[in-house]
Amino acid sequence: MGKEVKTNAMRILDKNKIPYEILNYECGEFIDGLHTAEATGAPVEQSFKTLVMQGKSRQYYVFVIPIADEVDLKAAARAVGEKSVEMIHVKDITAITGYVRGGCSPLGMKKQFPTIVHESAAAFDKIYIRGCRIGEGRPKVILPIVERTEAAILEKAAQFSTLSADCVEWRADWFEGFQSPAAIARCVQKLRVTLRDKLLLVTFRTKAEGGEQALSHKEYLAFLRLILDTDCADLLDIEFFTAGADLPALIEQAHSAGVAVVCSSHDFAKTPPRAELVSRMVQMQQAEADLPKLAVMPRCRTDVLELLAATVEMADLHPETPVITMSMGALGAVSRLAGEAFGSAMTFANPGQASAPGQVSLDIVNEVLDALHL
Repeated sequence: MGKEVKTNAMRILDKNKIPYEILNYECGEFIDGLHTAEATGAPVEQSFKTLVMQGKSRQYYVFVIPIADEVDLKAAARAVGEKSVEMIHVKDITAITGYVRGGCSPLGMKKQFPTIVHESAAAFDKIYIRGCRIGEGRPKVILPIVERTEAAILEKAAQFSTLSADCVEWRADWFEGFQSPAAIARCVQKLRVTLRDKLLLVTFRTKAEGGEQALSHKEYLAFLRLILDTDCADLLDIEFFTAGADLPALIEQAHSAGVAVVCSSHDFAKTPPRAELVSRMVQMQQAEADLPKLAVMPRCRTDVLELLAATVEMADLHPETPVITMSMGALGAVSRLAGEAFGSAMTFANPGQASAPGQVSLDIVNEVLDALHL
């Protein structure tokens, strides 16, 4: 059975002890509500979609209506006492709600907005609200951007927005403006728009973990908080050892901002024993990370097996969250392609320029993932 990244909506329901059921489906790209109902087997009449609108007063409103219905803008305006309302633009969904297109929930948005639910929902003891999560089926594919200039970053993002991948990682440690908060904020905001419906993972890989630049602890924390303040990232990489004692607080801040956390650890010199690998990922889970991530370097074939065994142990004995694992270099490339069988939820592909040793080209990754799909 697959594992799930918990969304803010799920955390709110858990906290309030409200029962719910998770329905999973393959979601490589945006599909409409009727196709979602068909994919999950949910009754169409019990399936609802979430729409976000803005009134003439500039106030935002959330409407939950049957998926087969078209919204009546005049009726919607009357329901909230506005002269008129209009749908927000697709490119603004993440910045306003914290969710991506196709995964918007009336629960857990970045801010609380007046919410109106269609009266037909009262007739059901269960309704279905769609969303797409990491952790089921084929591993989700991440493409890294490792360009130096804003122009080159955005050019690459435009290319990636059309490719068969689920997520784009911005490696901000490669950015020539990494020391300028204004330049970082401007670039990530433009990235969010350029990537359209692709998930955006923002990473600053420190020198100690194999990245391009060294930051002081204070500077690293400031970068993470800056990214959260932009409301643009869907996922944020937080280094396990670099964050140190600040890790739980940082994860809590990310969750409050509607951002999922990839908690990462890298070893470019060796592969630690399986027990240590598992212990490290469990500690990440205990800090409430959404996606523990380990990347290690094999010295022999047995090291690759050690990493895969740790991944299986996490999947079987610690299924509270999905995990991302990889054995680096040519020797470990198999680990990047067999994630579904062993329990790794995401993998990185090389779209032309690799960000780590052993990344396989995107075409081959997609072909092999399809061939090995269980």
